[in-house]
Amino acid sequence: MNKILTILIIGAILLGSTRIISNSNFNSLTPPKNSDVKSLIIHNVPFAAQAALGNWEDERQADGCEEASTLMAMMWIKNFNLTKEEAKTMIIKISDYEKNTYGSYVDTSIEDSAKRIIEGYFGYKNYKLIYDFDLQTLINKIYDGNIIILPVNGNKLANPHFRIPGPVKHMLVLVGYDPETKKFITNDPGTKFGQQYKYDEQHLYDVIKNYQTTNHNESLTDKSAILLKKYIF
Repeated sequence: MNKILTILIIGAILLGSTRIISNSNFNSLTPPKNSDVKSLIIHNVPFAAQAALGNWEDERQADGCEEASTLMAMMWIKNFNLTKEEAKTMIIKISDYEKNTYGSYVDTSIEDSAKRIIEGYFGYKNYKLIYDFDLQTLINKIYDGNIIILPVNGNKLANPHFRIPGPVKHMLVLVGYDPETKKFITNDPGTKFGQQYKYDEQHLYDVIKNYQTTNHNESLTDKSAILLKKYIF
């Protein structure tokens, strides 16, 4: 009886030891799951400078950041590419449409860029307007599959490629994010160097400002944006 009891005790000790070793190995070899760890993301959005061929004397192109931004977004939605010549032609066509339909193409607000260009010109309604968001919301929306059209104070962007002092009313497209450098990746139509141009995340967030649809009136308002996805929200 004592012999059997001794064998059972030794077996229990060995079994317990085996389980402990097994659990220890499992924990050490399996990395903890962390859904918050993000990698570099860039949505492949076609690029169009607002003066695609460098003709800044044409006011439709000089004031064409809204037209160029919405054009880039819609070409991404439709899976189209853009040549420089095509971009120039489309920006002029959109500007002429706005002039003929609404009386002006200059400095369209985020709401009017959505309503007049995305919906009116392109006939596309699957977008969302968002307001008063924080920085993390922008990052999350990029990882959720959105591209984001942003109105900004271009004078405060400090882009070295802009003509000094830079446009107070400006628009660009947020196409990606780099978590390692904490930079937003944009298609900025205000310069021929604007494809996948990076801005510090906090700096870009700070200069996001909507504006009224008026001819170079410098009144700036709240943080606003247009979200676009390739599928229904």
